[in-house]
Amino acid sequence: MNRTARVFFLLAAIGAAFLSRPLLAVEQGVEEFGNQINGIRHLTATEASKVLKQFPAVRVLDVRTGFEFNRGHIEGAVHINYYSFEFRQKLQQLDKETTWLVHCRSGVRSGKSLPILQELGFQSLLHLDGGTLAWHRAGLPLHTD
Repeated sequence: MNRTARVFFLLAAIGAAFLSRPLLAVEQGVEEFGNQINGIRHLTATEASKVLKQFPAVRVLDVRTGFEFNRGHIEGAVHINYYSFEFRQKLQQLDKETTWLVHCRSGVRSGKSLPILQELGFQSLLHLDGGTLAWHRAGLPLHTD
């Protein structure tokens, strides 16, 4: 195989690897929303709602209790109870390459979860400041399913 063909195949392989991995939301333009503090982008409820509509690859992590989650949650949210003994273990099972919007009821538990997520190697984190209380105040819907 000549040099040109090797270069072509190398570039094709790099391109395929890049396109096959999930794109981080920061690469997709989320940086225009909220404020970044210690590597985490903090969003208002309105900003978070826009991000979820504009960037469907962003996943939601709800760290409230099961009771709170069942009373209403952001559509499509993954639920892991912050108070669960298996909290870290369950977080380990999530995709660390995915961008996660983390929230709780008011922002306290989710705020305490952020350093844990960073320690576990999560690459792109967003925080819903004010949690579902702020979400509700902004008039945004919560789902029960």
